[in-house]
Amino acid sequence: MSKNRKPSEVDVIYDDHMNAGRSNGGFRRNPNMDRTAIIERMYTRILTEMAVNRFKWTGLEETGIDIRFMELTLLRYGLSVVFKHYGTNRILAVQGAPAGPMNWAQNPTQFVVTGNMMRSKTIAAKHVVPIWSNYLRTPDTDIIYIYAKRLAELDRTIEMASDNARRPVVAFTNENQRLSVMNMIRQVQEGNPVIQVNSEQYESLDNIIKTVDFGSDPDAIEKLDIVRTRVWGTCMGLLGFDFANTEKKERVQAAEVDANNSQVDSMRFVNLNARRQACDLMNERFNLNAKVEYHVTSESSAAQIMPAVGGGI
Repeated sequence: MSKNRKPSEVDVIYDDHMNAGRSNGGFRRNPNMDRTAIIERMYTRILTEMAVNRFKWTGLEETGIDIRFMELTLLRYGLSVVFKHYGTNRILAVQGAPAGPMNWAQNPTQFVVTGNMMRSKTIAAKHVVPIWSNYLRTPDTDIIYIYAKRLAELDRTIEMASDNARRPVVAFTNENQRLSVMNMIRQVQEGNPVIQVNSEQYESLDNIIKTVDFGSDPDAIEKLDIVRTRVWGTCMGLLGFDFANTEKKERVQAAEVDANNSQVDSMRFVNLNARRQACDLMNERFNLNAKVEYHVTSESSAAQIMPAVGGGI
């Protein structure tokens, strides 16, 4: 921008971004924010992977339904629309959106399904089966994003506390000593057993190299780790995963275990019941034998989540 040009009103909206971290304007990287963003992306990826693998679908092998894509669509958009593609005579589950007027139960009377190359088609509700992610018909991504950010900030706090607990070395040198002192510190860090120094130049080495205590309490690191573990456990519960509170397992009572299991089971059924309703409608409409269960590995967990024989959920 030339000196004679005055910033327009449109340019003002970029001021905070362009001048972030600098008094004289322009961009400047913030290593701490970069590191936190990297950790947040890691947690977002991990939690997303766990969320899309929560459910086990069977009976869809002969259809054209891609279960991975269907669960990703449910996680991100809260809706996947199942319909029979009359061109290929295959049953598909794709991204879609409600359309048309709502009926008396506030269910859409039409759906717009979207394929690759942004091709879309409007289909009447009687020809499709909508799979909703839950009864509120909202995505689960808010849980992932909120807790990924919270866990990333705790991780970064633990990293900084650990760095401050190292008691870093500060070297008080002049220009003639600087390079020699840096070489000496490097040899110490590399674990060299013998370090030769000039006795005349470094008679009072204690006055040149000192350690600095930034006041970081090592016990605080452990407390932060406990807080992070509890935040992770809360996130697992909201996504329907069992989580053992190991830091106080010796004090856990049976009532606490039962209460935690009840909450986890409730969160599981939040998503599972909506999928089961869609599963029953798919079997009726498309003559399938599809089933959906919560994806658990242990028999005890499976017994808790599966309905009793001859009864309902």
